[in-house]
Amino acid sequence: MQGYVFYHGEAYTSMDKKCIIIGAGINITPARLALINSDVNDGNYVILVGNSADALNALAEFTRQVYQDFDVKVESIVLNQGLSLADAVSMLRGLVEANSPCSVVIGIAGDRWIATIPGFLVMVLATVGVLLMLALIGSSSCLVRRINQLTGQSYLGSLT
Repeated sequence: MQGYVFYHGEAYTSMDKKCIIIGAGINITPARLALINSDVNDGNYVILVGNSADALNALAEFTRQVYQDFDVKVESIVLNQGLSLADAVSMLRGLVEANSPCSVVIGIAGDRWIATIPGFLVMVLATVGVLLMLALIGSSSCLVRRINQLTGQSYLGSLT
């Protein structure tokens, strides 16, 4: 399994509250790894995004059990594949803005379609200078290069 971390630490370096968005496929194991590496704390907002309600319910239950001692809000969003890319990205950006000010952690651990939406969300948020950490689990280096190219940033690191 391949891992990358993107971190844009120029803005909002003292931000404690996080909006954590995890894109998950049917196999939730990579999503659990991304979630654990996102450093969840009290007051964080975890948004689980995918196209399988069963997988998201299992991931939400895992999240609640692991972080039961923290005051963490967990929300699961099943994305309709008939929804346009712009509408899906806009909806997620709205959730982040509704919980602002916050830093943003995005974990991409799903299939190609699930990886595309958070990938575009990265580009949208990077244009407004949000503190951003992106964990790409099992994603191709092509996606990493494209995000770096479109955002004009290069944030390569290690997830483990």
